Amino acid sequence: MKNSGFSRLAYFGLAALGGAFAAAAPALAPFSGWGKAWLLPAGFLLGLAAAFFAPRLSSFTNERAALGLALGATLLTGAAWLLLSRVSPVMDFSRMFATAAAFAENRPLPDPAYQAVFPHLLGYPFVLSLLFRVSGPSVAAAQIFNLFLSLCIAALLFSVGKKLLGVGCGLAAGLLWALMPSHFMLLSLVAGEPLHIALTLLAVRVYLQAAGAPPDSFRGSLPYWGLLGLTVALSSLVRPLGPVYLLAFALCALVFGKRRLTRLALSLLVMLAVYAAVTQAGTVLWEKALERPVARNG
Repeated sequence: MKNSGFSRLAYFGLAALGGAFAAAAPALAPFSGWGKAWLLPAGFLLGLAAAFFAPRLSSFTNERAALGLALGATLLTGAAWLLLSRVSPVMDFSRMFATAAAFAENRPLPDPAYQAVFPHLLGYPFVLSLLFRVSGPSVAAAQIFNLFLSLCIAALLFSVGKKLLGVGCGLAAGLLWALMPSHFMLLSLVAGEPLHIALTLLAVRVYLQAAGAPPDSFRGSLPYWGLLGLTVALSSLVRPLGPVYLLAFALCALVFGKRRLTRLALSLLVMLAVYAAVTQAGTVLWEKALERPVARNG
């Protein structure tokens, strides 16, 4: 009964917070200059509604239907936001767009001195430039790429949730991602966050596969640790948080792992070796693109 009472109290508290948020955002709109202030409380309240229905989601067992719901909700909210919003690249977003266009058209990169100090800012434009080579430089192409990455993120969240706590958890994670305003509002920007989130979640999924391998299949698990180092390195080329992720995975493996210490140490060495090789290759690539040394060990 105590748990039930606490749950009801938590839900009523969230409902009160949601009501206050929904009332405050439109009231402050004239002062903030937001023309679509209603979208923020709407997204918040939809997420709150998902929280109320979460107990029912926990009994959902149809994996294909659950994945379809998560992807469908993500596509619906993302596409609706992109149709409703019109954004012109400015500041960092303008620099990333110009850099991606320069990569695609084999032109000198803009702001080379600035980019040499923050070389990770080249990661997302380099990937985006591969799309620009086919479609031509346009904000719309970048937004469609972001929407594709958003669907990948929803699928990865579903996969991680299903791996940890079952289909219901995967569905709840996917729906909360779809309805979160900070998710779909990012889609209209030429920014590296969607790519970094997708790579980070892919690293989490690979780690679960590597750490979950049976103890007697040590050799078979080593490729997964190498793939984990590769994924973390790629995410670090977009946002330089790789060392934090490596430390987190190493601590999780040490605390929850079932392997002997020598085998665990060898697995982590494989992960670190691949990470170091890929990030070093990325540094060489950035220095060649900028034609000057870049900052290391960010």
